Amino acid sequence: MKNFKTALKVLLIVFTAVLLVACKTQQPQVQIKTIEKEVEKLVPYALPPDSTTISALFECDSLNQIRLKELDELKAKGWQSSFYFNDGLLQYKLKQPPDTIYIQGTDRYIYQDVPVEVVKEVIVYKQTDFQIVCCWFGRLLMGLLAVGLGIGIITIVLKWKQLF
Repeated sequence: MKNFKTALKVLLIVFTAVLLVACKTQQPQVQIKTIEKEVEKLVPYALPPDSTTISALFECDSLNQIRLKELDELKAKGWQSSFYFNDGLLQYKLKQPPDTIYIQGTDRYIYQDVPVEVVKEVIVYKQTDFQIVCCWFGRLLMGLLAVGLGIGIITIVLKWKQLF
């Protein structure tokens, strides 16, 4: 009797473990695909505008003519300038060639698949009219059979009592 109870307990534990493990549904593992792409390119960059400064000192001599005594110029690197001074006229020309520099740039594109959860549609079966009619006829016949069996059992019991 003791072995039977132990065996029954083990069987109950195994049955419970099987139910817990077997009823768990496994979720499908979706592997996400990721592609990373780096593109190197030259990015144009226009240098911002710049300025220049000129300082000129003019003097008049004893003959009342204008003379250029001192000239000072401050300008940015890469600018080309030219001076012209004649009969009191100072002409200053400044040229800045188009200056666009190209900086090495890297663009990184990451393409990643997005997992989409697919909801399965639950199919609900609906009975047809013919199946509903057959069901009602089956219930009616089962009821008549139960009534007939009841009457048959009662008559057998009454005949059995009459014999004894």
